[in-house]
Amino acid sequence: MKKYLPTIIFVVAVLGLLVFAIFSASNSKNDSSNATTSVKANDQDAALLNQGPSKGAENAKVTLVEFGDFQCPVCRNFEISILQKEIFPAYGDKIKFVWKQFPLNPQPHKNAFTSAVASEAANDQGKFWQMHDILFDKQTEWSELDDPAAKFAEYAGQIGLDVEKFKSDYASKKYDDKINQDKNLGQKLQVQGTPTFFVNGVQVATDGGPDAIKKALDEALKQ
Repeated sequence: MKKYLPTIIFVVAVLGLLVFAIFSASNSKNDSSNATTSVKANDQDAALLNQGPSKGAENAKVTLVEFGDFQCPVCRNFEISILQKEIFPAYGDKIKFVWKQFPLNPQPHKNAFTSAVASEAANDQGKFWQMHDILFDKQTEWSELDDPAAKFAEYAGQIGLDVEKFKSDYASKKYDDKINQDKNLGQKLQVQGTPTFFVNGVQVATDGGPDAIKKALDEALKQ
């Protein structure tokens, strides 16, 4: 028996390596499949995707939805470099654009939730998009503050809000449910990070950059 022990050990080791290789290949295939599978919202969730701060044509044939985080640097880059410079000028009133809150808090973005609250408080005074823009424009000013409340109040004044009302609304908890409902919807639709985009209820691969979003918009407009 001892004479054959090295051979037995060798065979077992080879079989183990084969099993590991097959398992790894299977996992790799599953990961690839998940990465390329489009998530499509059902009718109820698609209706929820259409709700929220929006701009463009209210009754547009095509709706572009972004799940975003105001403290996310990639969201800021998409906003400034792609949405404002490429998507909105090209599509204008042919689409409706909707923002959905998806704060990645407390990690990696400690002020993500509070910035979402600031945008909702501004929305109550009809200036969501002005707050949306200034939060992205000045992201580096507030993102790492221990308490950004004073900075947000400063922005509220700059965009013409009633600052005292803004402070009171911001300090309340009345927007928490709305923000969490947006995030829960995103998680239900398998949103993994920000920004994540949907065109007419179908998730767009963000790693395709502006071309992927344009292709999805163009195809939806043709339908």
